[in-house]
Amino acid sequence: MNTPTLRQRLTGLLATVAVLGIVIGLPAAFLAIGANPIPAQPPTLDGIKDALLAPDDGTLVLGLFKVVGWLGWAFMVLSLALEAVARLRRVEAPKLPGLRLPQAGARGLIGLAALLFVAAPLTVHATTAAADAAPAHAAVGHHAAGVTDHAAPTTHTATDVTKHDTKRQKTISHTVKPGESLWAIADQHLGDGSRYKEIVELNHDLLGARPSFLEPGWVLELPAPAGANAQAHPYTVKPTDTLTDIAQEQLGDADRYMEIYDASTAVTQPGGAHLTDPDVIDVGWILHIPGAHAELTGQPDTQLPREDKPDRPADPRDEPVDPPAENETPVIPETEAPETAAPEVQQPQAEEPTAPAADVDQVDEADDSILDAPWILAGLTGGGVLLSGALLMALKTRRRGGFRNRPPGRAIAAPPPELAPVEMTLNATGAAAAATVEFTHEALRRLAAAIGAVGGTMPPLAAVELGHGELTLHLSAPAELPAPWVGSPDQTHWHVGTDVEAKDLGPDPGYVEPPYPLLVTIGASDTGETWLLNCEELSTLTISGDPTYGRDFARHLAAQLAVNPWSRRVQLDCIGVAEETVAMDERITYYPTGADGTPATAEILAAAVTTVDRATRHDTDVSTARTGIVDDDVWPARMLLLDAAAGDPAELEQLLQLVTD
Repeated sequence: MNTPTLRQRLTGLLATVAVLGIVIGLPAAFLAIGANPIPAQPPTLDGIKDALLAPDDGTLVLGLFKVVGWLGWAFMVLSLALEAVARLRRVEAPKLPGLRLPQAGARGLIGLAALLFVAAPLTVHATTAAADAAPAHAAVGHHAAGVTDHAAPTTHTATDVTKHDTKRQKTISHTVKPGESLWAIADQHLGDGSRYKEIVELNHDLLGARPSFLEPGWVLELPAPAGANAQAHPYTVKPTDTLTDIAQEQLGDADRYMEIYDASTAVTQPGGAHLTDPDVIDVGWILHIPGAHAELTGQPDTQLPREDKPDRPADPRDEPVDPPAENETPVIPETEAPETAAPEVQQPQAEEPTAPAADVDQVDEADDSILDAPWILAGLTGGGVLLSGALLMALKTRRRGGFRNRPPGRAIAAPPPELAPVEMTLNATGAAAAATVEFTHEALRRLAAAIGAVGGTMPPLAAVELGHGELTLHLSAPAELPAPWVGSPDQTHWHVGTDVEAKDLGPDPGYVEPPYPLLVTIGASDTGETWLLNCEELSTLTISGDPTYGRDFARHLAAQLAVNPWSRRVQLDCIGVAEETVAMDERITYYPTGADGTPATAEILAAAVTTVDRATRHDTDVSTARTGIVDDDVWPARMLLLDAAAGDPAELEQLLQLVTD
């Protein structure tokens, strides 16, 4: 246990004075002002009646205050007494009806007052500190103070304590909470309340002859549970796992989840991802579990066992503990990649420099064995890798929200087994792409903020090219862009490196809307660049070729608009196609072909006409208006996906004519 600080002692002293003031000071004050609870003569019924009917001279009110004061004092003293007795007996104080507030105040006062009386077990600290440095000397020093007339047994005692020190390395620490008992602690951490005697043996110096008396804040040593491996080891995340669950299983204490987080932030996960949020871990990730005795020594164990000798103990003095079979070789559950695809577990670094935005073509340069795995979804690789990155970002955002909103002690629902290949593909291919998606989103918003700050006009963007460490904007007309953008001689092609810091791309965008919300991926070139098309720059976009592939591509476009960070305000209406994407976001609406589609097209055209008229009144275009220089209102975008093969040719011709006009 830590020695109470001077501040804690003073807090305990003030709380003790407050308790004494309530118990003794208040009655003395009442008696001093004449508020004696015992009247000089017993009241009679006639006397009470006369007092109620007589003109008010203040006596009745003073008498009422006196009664209320004494009743309040009695309730508070009763609460303090109940709480003090409950603390001494190590049980929870009974809750009395109507006394919740007094009991809550009494609980806090008694808890603070206890700080004044907590003994500082300096002998335990000296023994523990010495045992970490030299166990034999610690044993002799400790017992010489208590048994000075027996010098011969010291060698034997040193041996005993050295063995005890070995056992200490297989213990975990637990901080006593208010109302806890040894039985409850043993039942919670050891699985059987009758094992409390083991806790008493490990904490004899602290508990002494009164093992039934526990003080909140004491630190007890508990036997390490079977799942708390003494050696540092990797752990593969399974479905429904959380860091707190893993900490409870592997370290025996859910509160130690931040140790796992701190030790795992430098571990490279599948696809190049890293652990950046303790609430977000993905299936198949490799976590570094520190040694179970890291908390006792005060230094986190950052040494992993060598991969070629996973059972070798980190210290020859430690007793080797065989880790569970699932931790011997990190694997991805169920459908697993070949062994060469297993991510390399890196040692935590003291300071890791901030990595620049990953290039989208890094996925193609990754381990080919991952991309050739049978569970990889081809639609999320190659030209669809940006969709993979956006899906991974959306998945983490929603899962983080699920963790925040879950009831205490409950885990979020695990995804269905049939979705395992999807999430594994996102982890394998989406991490690098997510960085590129985020960089593109930030670069275009900061470009809009920079142009809006000077009252300029947004460039007419036709397409975006991503690859080989550069983000390139292809314009339909010449335009001038601010630094750090570098333009071509005809000013229709501008590029910037993906390693440029966000602050150098332009001012903080604040509430500036994404200027090109209908930017979608259309494929990848033979040289590895990924191309995005600005659909808003075109009046219509026709998908030709095989009808099946055409519908697949339409679904791909709809999925992108559902998860792309720059498309979060886009309203998408699908007629006869992409019905499967409706569940991805409430902004997507599906209409079957036929008569039901006519009202939808009319509404969409009316909204488009309204937006065009509004831009004409302000003498600007919608991309420039989204920079905020026109007004504070939003400039939404809307897209219509229509399956021409399943629709009425006459209606389609009429719709195209309206759009063209």
